[in-house]
Amino acid sequence: MRHFRNAAAVLALAAGLAGAAHAGQPDWIPEPIRLPDNYEVVSDRTIGTGTHLFQVEVAEDPAPMLETWAQDLNDNGYETDTRMMSDNRLLFSGPAGVEGQIAVTQPMDVDGYMIQIDLSGGS
Repeated sequence: MRHFRNAAAVLALAAGLAGAAHAGQPDWIPEPIRLPDNYEVVSDRTIGTGTHLFQVEVAEDPAPMLETWAQDLNDNGYETDTRMMSDNRLLFSGPAGVEGQIAVTQPMDVDGYMIQIDLSGGS
């Protein structure tokens, strides 16, 4: 009986950890950028004190969201450069010297699509 209780506790802990991975996006990502609900984190790295890289995999093509992200960033005090939107890239800059980009790709080794958010600067 004790083994079943321990197994149940382990399963509950594992479920909680899995849920935590999708509980929210990193706090360094600007608030106006809202990722799709169903994503799988591929990479979440910080280099030094001010450079961040976040990659997620999604099933549906998120490229149409670039327009929404650009508008939401603009509405919240960021400047956007949409000249590379045809290549599925959105550049942005904002408060305290923040500079970043959102790129959407469809790598050969991924079943769906990849969203990559890079950010540097800021305080």
